[in-house]
Amino acid sequence: MIGEFDRSKPDAAAVAVARISPIYTLPNELLAHIFTVGAAWSHKEPILSQSHLDFALLVCTVSRLWRAIAFSSPPLWSRLVFTGSQRAQECCTKVLLPRSGSHPLDIVINCSAQEVQRVLDIALPHSQRWRELSISAWDDEQDFQHVLKPLRDVYVPLLQHVEIKCEEDDGFHGFGAPHRACFVLGAPALNSVRLRGLCMGCGPSLTNLDTLRLDSKTIALEQEQLETAIAASPALRCLQLRLQSFTPSRSSAIKIPSLRNLSLNLRGCHHSKHLLWLFATIFAPALECLELVSLNALDIEVLRTSCQEYPQYSRPHTLKLSSIRAEPSDYDTLLNLFPAIKSLYLLDSPGKPTLSRLTSLKSITYSHDVENMSSDRARNEDPTQWLLKHVKDCHGTLQAMDTVRVARSVIEEFPDLVIAFGAVHPMLIRAHAERKRVREADWQTLRDLVNLVEVADDDDCLRDSWEIDRWTERDESEGPRYHVERRWGY
Repeated sequence: MIGEFDRSKPDAAAVAVARISPIYTLPNELLAHIFTVGAAWSHKEPILSQSHLDFALLVCTVSRLWRAIAFSSPPLWSRLVFTGSQRAQECCTKVLLPRSGSHPLDIVINCSAQEVQRVLDIALPHSQRWRELSISAWDDEQDFQHVLKPLRDVYVPLLQHVEIKCEEDDGFHGFGAPHRACFVLGAPALNSVRLRGLCMGCGPSLTNLDTLRLDSKTIALEQEQLETAIAASPALRCLQLRLQSFTPSRSSAIKIPSLRNLSLNLRGCHHSKHLLWLFATIFAPALECLELVSLNALDIEVLRTSCQEYPQYSRPHTLKLSSIRAEPSDYDTLLNLFPAIKSLYLLDSPGKPTLSRLTSLKSITYSHDVENMSSDRARNEDPTQWLLKHVKDCHGTLQAMDTVRVARSVIEEFPDLVIAFGAVHPMLIRAHAERKRVREADWQTLRDLVNLVEVADDDDCLRDSWEIDRWTERDESEGPRYHVERRWGY
């Protein structure tokens, strides 16, 4: 009897196997690839806490198997983030560097200008392995040119991307100071440069680039300087500009035949006229996407006038409008300039333009900041009826819409009934409930007529290409800036 009972017990080994998580059945090579991809995704968001645990270290805490796989994966340890803290420095020097082996390195430095010098002393011996370099520094008293001095006589054969940010509104290049470029011994693989608060003459050589960002509210740019940089990069595909001013030369148009993406950011700039004029004068027959950030009604009128003066201006198929503060009629004026667009982005731009004039439009991406709106404003700027009307009007025609992408919060959030004085009349409660029901029915109708995609509020498609910089910019109305580590992203 006892023997029969023993034979009926499940095999212990079989039970153990049955309880093993499916992820532990994956080949080690596939797990290593998953870890590397996960680390890359974790680099996209800002870090708000100094106690943040690096993704590679986090993986090592899960199990002995994962730790062994992580230790044998040099790419997982190849991103060094220096924030000025002793903990971050020790993590980079004692853990990440040794485990990265000979793999190319991505260096991120985010600290005061004085601390940057100490960090470069650690990173420079490994400059032959640099693949990406991002430096964000702040210090009102420090000579930033002196800080970058160690980068002058350096040869970086693998370096592909450089980002140098001076996080001071006044910049670091004093009037009359000589220009001293970085990496004068050569950076043959360099193809992407982003400069903030640093003039073109003090950064790396702007040759053979496919991406160039010049970002500063305090530095002026002359057309001749821009043309020189463009001529040195015949394959330039992405150009992003935010400048204090742009000095045009009306002798000729600026030809960028390879340009695919152009972004003009007027946020914080007080002399935007010439920057908008620049777009109208650019000859870019291959331009696919135009991004305009922080325009108001006056800026839109300037752009309209410039395009009338230069009727051969580029007409992209994708238009991204971010933080546009204007009336619906101004939006219509803006869209009239680009009647052939197929994809329209309205990001934190609550206007509701007349979409019927865009006969080629197939896709709309819409978001606005629901959390920071009052209930009345949220109700007034609710895009449900506006989107539904356009989709219905076009349904079954050659202009029928394909896709509508909306931030999930826009769909889910509905203004609560505000109780101002005592009890609310039952009629008001019923009316509020009816509006909510109708709104939900409208969204369902949209789903039936078009491919409606609910997008997470933090999705990249709902961000303009400049948003990551806003974490460290100072708003005078909000007091002193706060510093966080920013992720490297393209």
